[in-house]
Amino acid sequence: MLYPLNNNILKTLDHIPQELFEKIEAYLNHSLPASEGEVFAAEIERNPALKQQVQEVQDLITAVEMASLNEKLDIFHQELKPDSDKKSGFQNVKIFYWAAACGVIVFGLYFFLQNSNSPEKLFAKHYSPDPGLPTTMSTVDNYTFYDGMVDYKLKKYQEALEKWHPLLQQKPYNDTLNYFVGVTYLALGDTEKALPYIDASLQTNESIFKDDAAFYKALILIKNNEAEAAKKLLKENPSERAQTLLGDLKE
Repeated sequence: MLYPLNNNILKTLDHIPQELFEKIEAYLNHSLPASEGEVFAAEIERNPALKQQVQEVQDLITAVEMASLNEKLDIFHQELKPDSDKKSGFQNVKIFYWAAACGVIVFGLYFFLQNSNSPEKLFAKHYSPDPGLPTTMSTVDNYTFYDGMVDYKLKKYQEALEKWHPLLQQKPYNDTLNYFVGVTYLALGDTEKALPYIDASLQTNESIFKDDAAFYKALILIKNNEAEAAKKLLKENPSERAQTLLGDLKE
């Protein structure tokens, strides 16, 4: 369970705007409305800077929770007098060092969290959306597919899915369709929906997407805390980026 964050603690992350700060906190506490939470989750997956901000807030929450410092910091804050903007930075430093004085273990844990290869950090570090295929639309037969590819490359993921799903119903074993439907769901942050399509694209051994599909499946496995299965898959499909990810997994 995550404790509510004291606003003064959060000033140690004052590079994050207050409104965004509160939204991240609500997201981490699962208090956003379901629809808003889904949209925000998708935005996090698409935006590396936002991912980093969410992780910073998450790490701070975890460190405070582990040390049970919330109540102590509230009491400490009550003893502080309101100050001008000129002194606000100094107050933040005081709060930070007072928290540090409560125990070296707390910040040892905090820096461990910052530097550890947690599943979420590994996923965020190595994930980037598939760039898609060139949208030449040179043949009439493939027009709908490439029209969906235009949407995909413009990050209009739902529109792309709406065009590709009917094609996939006609050709359920097509590795290209399965692969791009899978990575589109992954770009939307829905690993559960992405996995069966990426799995299906892996069934075709001669598929040009085999290595990429294996890499994305490994990322999903890592996010699902299935590191050993991910290692096995990466070893079986040793692309350059698979080896880089495998190296981070072994650290």
